[in-house]
Amino acid sequence: MTEEIITTAAVQRAGFAAERVFGLLAFALSIAALVLLLLNLPTAIAQGPVLSWGWVSFSIAAAGLPQLISLVSSGRTRPSVIRLIWGVSALLLLVAYATAPVALGNSRLSGSLGLPWLVQLAVVAGCSAAVAWPTKYAIAYGVLLQIALFNLVRYVAEPFPGQAMGEAVEQLFVVTFFMCPAVALRKASQLLDQTIISAVLEAQASSTSELRRYARQRLEMIVHDRLIAALLSYASDVRPEQAIVEAQEALAAIDQARTVPLSQVERPPQKFAWELQAITTQFDPDAAFDHVVETSLPIPADVAEAVLEATSEALRNSTRHAPHERVATRQVRLEISDDGLEVVVLDDGDGFDLRGVNQARLGIRSGIEGRLRAVRGGDARVSSQVGYGTTVVMRWERP
Repeated sequence: MTEEIITTAAVQRAGFAAERVFGLLAFALSIAALVLLLLNLPTAIAQGPVLSWGWVSFSIAAAGLPQLISLVSSGRTRPSVIRLIWGVSALLLLVAYATAPVALGNSRLSGSLGLPWLVQLAVVAGCSAAVAWPTKYAIAYGVLLQIALFNLVRYVAEPFPGQAMGEAVEQLFVVTFFMCPAVALRKASQLLDQTIISAVLEAQASSTSELRRYARQRLEMIVHDRLIAALLSYASDVRPEQAIVEAQEALAAIDQARTVPLSQVERPPQKFAWELQAITTQFDPDAAFDHVVETSLPIPADVAEAVLEATSEALRNSTRHAPHERVATRQVRLEISDDGLEVVVLDDGDGFDLRGVNQARLGIRSGIEGRLRAVRGGDARVSSQVGYGTTVVMRWERP
């Protein structure tokens, strides 16, 4: 079950960086392609009588329509659809380059007109392929594009003129220059996605391992501070009926800890305060409960569980060792801020000497102090004096 949760979380994050980079590239390329198209429209119109208006119209549509659709639908269409649009654009532009000699027929462009106007948009074709397809297909497309580009050099005013060849070489450099960063950005974004997935898997695996460790420790504490305490109470023949009830409650708590997984959901501070108040009322309906909440930051699940269970143990000890001759009063105070939280449990019972506590009694060491110190940033202190009651202070500092 844990592996399924981790895999699902990783899949949800997969492709995030790649999609963001793709979206930015597609958006920038759409604008650049439309600007280049507008800049070269006068040349396209001047070459129209020689190249044929049908080819010119097709080339304008191939160079502008997909880019316009991509720009308009940017941010509102799935990346797979945008990739399809750019793939279609790359193919249409390649067809336009390949059919330029057919459009010329037996004619040749004069030296003053230069290469067909669409050559100036070769960078758009190359980048379209780099954005839309995997690297090997983009490279193959780039080779075909350059073959078609150099083939056009034969159709200028003179066979292989120097100026036309120079323009073709320049376009080769420009296309390569812009295709390489586009491919590199895609590769980098895919590597970043893989790194994110690995980090998520490692973090969740670590979190799961830590959760299991805490769950085992939680079960051990229940055994220590509840079951053993009940057995010791029964063995000492002090309130045997009460000891039996406590033993039954301890067994029920152990069973619940084994079958009910520890919640991984963070607690809103106000909800945590209500839970703590409910625990206080459960042990002593007459106990005073005060709380101050000065933040909206949630409380981590392990911290909430540790504080609630440690408070339960403090109140359990207070009621278990209450004086017989009078009614002890209790108070629980809670403060939650941006820096963390503090819980104080007070009673005016008989108190006790901490130095005289039997080493076998683990309610204080494991049930209270141990629970808080098991979580990062947690700590607890128990102070008591014979005749003056007991104070338990539990703190957690937010990392």
